[in-house]
Amino acid sequence: MSGRVIAKNSIFLLMSSVFQKIVGFVYFIFLTHSLVPDSVGKYSFAFSFSLIFCVFMDFGTNALLIRETSRDESKMNKYTNNIFVLELILCAIFISLSVLCVNLLGYPEITRQLVYIAIFSVAIDNLSTTFYAVLRGKQQIWFESLGYAAYQVIVLTLGFILVKRGAPLIFLALPPLVASCVNFVYSFIVVHKKTDFKLHLTFDFEFIKSLVIAALPFALTGIFTKLYSSLDSLFLSWFSTDENIAYYQAAFKLVFALQFIPIALGSAIYPAFSKYFKEDKAQLKNTFEKSFVILSIVAIPLSFGMFAISSDIINLVYPSYHSSIPVLQIFSASFFFMFLNTPLGLSLSACDRQKVNTRNSFISMMTNLILNWIFIPIFGIVGAAGASVVSFIVLFTMNFIESKKVIDFKISYILKNISKILFASLAMYFIVMFAKQYINFLFAIPIAMIFYAAMVFILKIVNLQDIKRLIKR
Repeated sequence: MSGRVIAKNSIFLLMSSVFQKIVGFVYFIFLTHSLVPDSVGKYSFAFSFSLIFCVFMDFGTNALLIRETSRDESKMNKYTNNIFVLELILCAIFISLSVLCVNLLGYPEITRQLVYIAIFSVAIDNLSTTFYAVLRGKQQIWFESLGYAAYQVIVLTLGFILVKRGAPLIFLALPPLVASCVNFVYSFIVVHKKTDFKLHLTFDFEFIKSLVIAALPFALTGIFTKLYSSLDSLFLSWFSTDENIAYYQAAFKLVFALQFIPIALGSAIYPAFSKYFKEDKAQLKNTFEKSFVILSIVAIPLSFGMFAISSDIINLVYPSYHSSIPVLQIFSASFFFMFLNTPLGLSLSACDRQKVNTRNSFISMMTNLILNWIFIPIFGIVGAAGASVVSFIVLFTMNFIESKKVIDFKISYILKNISKILFASLAMYFIVMFAKQYINFLFAIPIAMIFYAAMVFILKIVNLQDIKRLIKR
């Protein structure tokens, strides 16, 4: 796969992800301004709880499908049809389990009803990703980008109408369900029209058994990662209040809305990593190093910048959510580790080191679980944020060590660039803090961005020739 294809796919996914995150974030802000924090907390928890079960429905098969079809397109129909049947069975099982769990845990009736609707939404979304996985394996990214962008528009439009008409909270769970159904139909039509895929539901027990075994490392990694990202809301629902879940989620959304950046790049480079591992180790090393530095250029200044403007941005976006400020300040430290875990984790999966990736994800999840159990009863939502950041650091450290064993990248090259980025980011931080004393922080941000961009070129972290080579490759 050429650098031009990677760049093109990254741009498609980046543009779509930016749009999706903006629309989704606008909708969340709209909800915080239209509903009391207690209702926002219940709504947020319902989807966080449902997403825990989503990864069990997928069971790592979509990652396997992308990897195998990118290596050999002749496998597409056999893999896709068997995986689709397997996921239908898993969806039925884990929808039932989610309903059972939310009832056994004694949540209020309104929360249970929200979960009932949310779990069907994520189940249908999971089936859609199977069709999109086929397109990703063939590097046809545009259609997926369009589908998920339309999903967010549907949710925003229907949600706005329902809130303005004074609909009960339970009705606000319906827009994602409607959008998921539309997205599913669209993904099926596109994969049918744009590939050689033919839907022929089959259940080859021996083949599915081999799929489950092959996908198990992907599945466990996904399960641990999803539990890791959802445990905070689950523990807060036990040890705190729905109102505090809303405050926590408000800060969480601000930080993790930007996760589209590593996800977009990761979605484009994962097939490349898989291909280069088999065919061109030198190109694998080069792609890894470049992706690591590029994400660092974005992630490190984001940490410094977000910390500098935490109170300003909360007061602007969530005027009545002052309790979110310390949570956002703590979360700001996670950008580097969150962003860089993407190429590290993908490199392990693409290079047939799924078991290592699984082990690392498990250790990170257990770290998060233990720290949440200890910190939340003592420190509340601030403790949950701290547990999340520490877990990110643990995962990053383990993945970095293991990736080095697989890909012979130059640590000196990475450290040299990281040190330059840190220097430029620290200088940018002081620019922001100084400028805020005299002008609104919204005007200080572009000044700081221009200064940082200039420092990147002055320090020769990246130059125009590097960018041109990446595009032309």
